[in-house]
Amino acid sequence: KIEMLFPQQWWPKNTGELDLALYTLNAALEKPPSHRQGEIAFSNWVVEMDDPAIIACYASGDFAERIELMADKEVEDLAVEALRSALVYDGSNIASIPDPVRTFCTRWQSDPFSMGCWTVAPVSSEGIKDASAFQLFNTKNERNLFFAGEHTCDGSTNGLDIGTVHGAFNSGITAATLLLQNRELKN
Repeated sequence: KIEMLFPQQWWPKNTGELDLALYTLNAALEKPPSHRQGEIAFSNWVVEMDDPAIIACYASGDFAERIELMADKEVEDLAVEALRSALVYDGSNIASIPDPVRTFCTRWQSDPFSMGCWTVAPVSSEGIKDASAFQLFNTKNERNLFFAGEHTCDGSTNGLDIGTVHGAFNSGITAATLLLQNRELKN
């Protein structure tokens, strides 16, 4: 994930996501023509906050592996170039995109505790409905088994966002709280 803090919000109000249809602009990120779907560099951006102005680009596959080897400043420059080329054009309601104040890139593949793992929902899954089953189990549970992690997040409460680190963290707090409440009821 590439998180970028901007000096002010430049995207339209009430924007939740920016999906860009573009191919890589820089040879540092170019791929062979047989690239897999969903791995176009800098294509999926999520508005994390309007104030402060923070957006995040989710990276996966080959794209994530390539940016992991780059310095944050190099990733920042390429990301801003991609955003500007896709969003600043004649007729756009975005006049300009300022330089970010700060950029942070996660590097999950080299993290010794995660080693690049992620959750993948199979084609037959029902998405949020399946994730909700974990939360339902946790609230109906009378034993000492509780589920936590980004795969258990269903958006049922603020911060339980599927596929995110903060969702994983918040689900851990929620599961631990339920576990302690459960133990107090038994004592």
